[in-house]
Amino acid sequence: MTASDYALISTAGVQALAMIILVYITIFYALQTRKMAKEMLNQRHDSVRPVIDIMRIKHGEGESESRVLHSEQGKKAYGDYSAGLLCRLHNIGVGPAIDVYSFVQTSTVECQLLPFGALAKDGKTDKYSLSLKQSDNRTILIAYYRDIYDNCFESSREVIKGKVHLGQLKISKIPEEEFLK
Repeated sequence: MTASDYALISTAGVQALAMIILVYITIFYALQTRKMAKEMLNQRHDSVRPVIDIMRIKHGEGESESRVLHSEQGKKAYGDYSAGLLCRLHNIGVGPAIDVYSFVQTSTVECQLLPFGALAKDGKTDKYSLSLKQSDNRTILIAYYRDIYDNCFESSREVIKGKVHLGQLKISKIPEEEFLK
């Protein structure tokens, strides 16, 4: 082999190495672009995301709330605690909530689906006795809704037993299959 043959082989090797490096750079750039596009999509969705808060209507000022709720006078004035808690849904998010629904207790103490329709930003529903749901030894109140991008969400608050007040608001994105239509 001559010196020019070695020069051609080394030039071809350098070009192949450069090509491999360019492929890796292109793959890295494509992955970063995809990640940035996903972050931008999430920001766009977050900029109009509704958040439905479950607010309990307060009872009895001077006595323990549980005593008021369980007394005959309290049941008559505020509704029977066993038949749900008197609550209202409030959209505290920045965008409208669509297809809002929860479950209410009827006068026959049956749980029934109640669709509220749409709630604009800062919109509130009327007062309803929302149904209590048992989940993993916890009692919770739940509301379901969609955002304008058709993402489905669940808002829930645990009912702290004995004190009859609500725990921290929890928001979860749920799969389309779990959302009632």
